[in-house]
Amino acid sequence: MQTDTKILTEEEIRRLFRTDIGHFEDKSILTHNKDTEVESIIMTGAEALIQQGKKQGLEQGKIDEKQAAVLRLMRLRFTEVSEAVVNEINRIEDFTLLDTLFEEAFNAETIEDIVLPNKNNGA
Repeated sequence: MQTDTKILTEEEIRRLFRTDIGHFEDKSILTHNKDTEVESIIMTGAEALIQQGKKQGLEQGKIDEKQAAVLRLMRLRFTEVSEAVVNEINRIEDFTLLDTLFEEAFNAETIEDIVLPNKNNGA
C-alpha cells in the first residue's frame, strides 16, 4: 500500500504557520476584548457602589451633625437634657424633622415645649 505523502515547500510551511498564528492572535484579541469588557462592567458597578456609599455617608453625616446641633442647642438653652431625649433625638433620621426640632429648641420656653415624635421623653 502506498500512502499519499505530500512534501510541503518551505513557503507552504511558512504560510500555514502564519495562518495558525493569525488565528491564535484573533482568538487572543477577542478574549482580551471580552476580558476588558467584563472588567469595565465590573469597574462601572464598583464605581457606582462607591458613589452610592459616598452619597449615603454624606447624608448620614449631615443627619449626625443636625442631631448634634439640636442636642447642643438644647443643652445651651435648658442645661439638663435627659438621656431619653438624647436617645430620641439620636434615633431621628429625618433631616426635615431635625430642622423643625432645632427651631423648636430655639424658640421654646422650656424643654417640655419641644414636641418629639415619641413624647414619652421623660424630659
